[in-house]
Amino acid sequence: MLGRLRSLRFSILVAAGLAIVIGGVTAYLLISRDQPGELVEREVARLEKVVAQNPDDPDKRVELALFYYEAGSLEQATDQLKAALELDGSHQGALVALGDIYMEQGRYEEALEPYLKVVELNEDNPLRGVSRQLEGVYYYLGVAYFNLEKPEKAIEYLEEALSIDRTDADAWYTLGATYQHTGELEKAIESFKQAVRFVPNFAEAYQGLAQCYKKTGQEGLARYAEAMVSYSSGATGKAVRQLEEVVAIMPDLADAYLGLGLAYEKEGQIEKAISAYQQALNLDPDIWLAQAKLQALGVGKE
Repeated sequence: MLGRLRSLRFSILVAAGLAIVIGGVTAYLLISRDQPGELVEREVARLEKVVAQNPDDPDKRVELALFYYEAGSLEQATDQLKAALELDGSHQGALVALGDIYMEQGRYEEALEPYLKVVELNEDNPLRGVSRQLEGVYYYLGVAYFNLEKPEKAIEYLEEALSIDRTDADAWYTLGATYQHTGELEKAIESFKQAVRFVPNFAEAYQGLAQCYKKTGQEGLARYAEAMVSYSSGATGKAVRQLEEVVAIMPDLADAYLGLGLAYEKEGQIEKAISAYQQALNLDPDIWLAQAKLQALGVGKE
């Protein structure tokens, strides 16, 4: 089972008719996380009264559901979202939030219905290709179908998510895990490589890379990926030793020099980090992170 899930995206519920309400709720929730408990309980009590006075207002029910979620009352949040959908079955904010809660609870089959309804509602949306909300829905559909052991559907929706946001490392990782599951190891490797391109300390993606490299007989690259697992897990001293061994046997591997630079920098060995970043760029001028790191350290490309 694939367990990696992004945090719930209540803050981007921008469905039609809900944007102004959610904008206010999101601002409050960001404050309440710094002062948990009392503020949330107070807002829950206020909204319960509002909903009692306006039982046919789906927006208010969704707003209350968000605060129930914040208070950890998922069952009550779910009840309010279902009530909102009885009033307005096309309420995208309620649909997305309900799907999110089901995903958090591991109820993947139940999450499909609200998410697929959102996809249906956006079929003719001229902005569907740039919708952040829809990208999130596609991503979670991919995760749900992966966990339901339907890899073809998982790939379909993950590719839809990536067509909106090519920088979504979580989607790349899940796509890689799906390809790994189906035995398409070269595709898995390319997907995992994209994931770590955008999140250089993505331990799970490096673990996937190491497994795929081993299965395809690429032992040197497997050692590189294992070293990056060490780096991503906080064992930077170990990562330095491993990566130094890798570059000794694979001196043309630009990614290993990038990883070595990151590990050296974490260890406070700045001059060595600079040298490693420069070597990475000498081998591959398109490694943007090495260039960005050098600029941050006040050094230009050689």
